[in-house]
Amino acid sequence: MELSKLTLEIFSKLEHKWLSHCKPNHKTRILSIDGGGTTAIVAGQALIHLEDQIRLRTSDPQAQLADFFDIVAGTGIGAILAAMITAGDAFGRPMYTAREAVRLVSERNSELYKFKSGGVFRRRRKISSRSMDNVLKQLFQRKEDGRLLTLKDTCKPLLIPCFDLKSSAPFVFSRADASESPSFDFELWKSTCSTPSVVDIVLDGVSETIDQMLGNAFCWNRTDYVRIQAFGLGSKAMRKEEVLKERGLESLPFGGKRLLTETNGNRIDSFVQRLVATAKPSPPSSPCKDSAVNSLANGR
Repeated sequence: MELSKLTLEIFSKLEHKWLSHCKPNHKTRILSIDGGGTTAIVAGQALIHLEDQIRLRTSDPQAQLADFFDIVAGTGIGAILAAMITAGDAFGRPMYTAREAVRLVSERNSELYKFKSGGVFRRRRKISSRSMDNVLKQLFQRKEDGRLLTLKDTCKPLLIPCFDLKSSAPFVFSRADASESPSFDFELWKSTCSTPSVVDIVLDGVSETIDQMLGNAFCWNRTDYVRIQAFGLGSKAMRKEEVLKERGLESLPFGGKRLLTETNGNRIDSFVQRLVATAKPSPPSSPCKDSAVNSLANGR
């Protein structure tokens, strides 16, 4: 309990310091990418469509997701995608587009999640940490100088929650923490490999609870919150094509659910229209005095 109170106090102070120069009417734009197993089919297709629509709306073929969101968070394989689209190159621009990130994760999925047998009777499947580490190091190595990227090298604030097995307490890899203390400036590949989604989901109660809470919070302005989730999709080959065509599901107050007439693709299109129309300069980035990341003007 004391550790939780201390963590809350630290994050409260960091949040206050980071947002102290923000205008009261500024809306913080958050992109959260769930794990979704080991394939990230749903998240991947949603991210690609989101970035394509942003480029179409802005008539800017170089626009990327990091340009239009203030904070990016992710868990499991979603953490890998979140880190890839925010990892900065030597010029302070994102190293990967959404399409490039999804393609690389898909192509190297068998290496990222290479299973091996374990246990007394070798019935328990384990992920080969060596194989995953090698792939992640390659993904988060800067091409210009070959340096392994750290949390301070991201273009936008990045959050990756995980669970500390030693203290039995939640822990968050954060660029804000990295800027405050070098001891928290973890290498990106280490941050993303800490939350692999290798357990089959039996009951998705946590995400439903969170979705209900967020749905209630945005009940007066539902256009500010969009959740993309797939239900009952068929074969893997079909899923990629059907993700955006599937009808969306909306959370209602008091735990209710409603099947929408809009598809997931339609919802993303509407959200992008609002996102681009209300695009403003991002909040001041976390103070990274020693970082090579340059300040981006007008959210770019």
